[in-house]
Amino acid sequence: MSTPMSTRAWLAPIVLSATTACAAVAWSSPAHAEPSRSDAVRAMQLNESGSSLYSSGDYAGALDSFERAYALIAEPNLLFNIAGCHERLGQKGQAIEYYRWFLGTSSSNPEGRRRAIAALGRLETEPAPPPPPPPEPQTSAWDSPLWPAITLGSGILFAGLGAGLYLDGAHDHNEVTSSPGFGDGSGSSMLTEVEAQRLIDSGDTKKLLGGISFGLGTALIATHIVITVWHSSASDSQASSAEIRLIPGGWAVAGKF
Repeated sequence: MSTPMSTRAWLAPIVLSATTACAAVAWSSPAHAEPSRSDAVRAMQLNESGSSLYSSGDYAGALDSFERAYALIAEPNLLFNIAGCHERLGQKGQAIEYYRWFLGTSSSNPEGRRRAIAALGRLETEPAPPPPPPPEPQTSAWDSPLWPAITLGSGILFAGLGAGLYLDGAHDHNEVTSSPGFGDGSGSSMLTEVEAQRLIDSGDTKKLLGGISFGLGTALIATHIVITVWHSSASDSQASSAEIRLIPGGWAVAGKF
């Protein structure tokens, strides 16, 4: 595994170039403007921080520091350090890319180039690691295939029961209103006042319970429809992912949408 290059290996001439006319010594790529002294100092600090994190085994933290340093100063040797972090993190493809980018620059660090060539030879001949096992699907109680059947069956049952109770209550009311002599004030109705009131109260109760039961049944049927549509959309959807990556000269976004 490659260890990162220290500040002494590359940054001293960059700091020097910020205060003298030695820009040709400082830069491996003439396409970049001369860095300011503050950028050079900050890049030096980030590189040293990345080296310490790398030594402690925090390769993700080291990678972040090296990338931030490279964003300030496009020093080719930082590409070597970034490649080493990717290699330690098991990110073989990214490590190979950065080692190649490093070798494609005009870096005057012969030891770094030798180590990069050795790392590439090792990485390109290593067998690909087996893919990790797929993550366990996150399931909930609503994912059960029984829920659509339960909600539909219960909805039909309650809606049917509610409709029957409501019609039975309406029948009780109708029995009172259709009784001979009802409402004519002659007192000739076939029903006594107590019987009529009993039928009216019974009809009111049955209508109320029927309305509640029918409403519950309708809600359950609607729930069945929602669960069915949700299961269908969940099975058809594909996970989206995106990754922001640092490349020589800027940043790039890659992913699946």
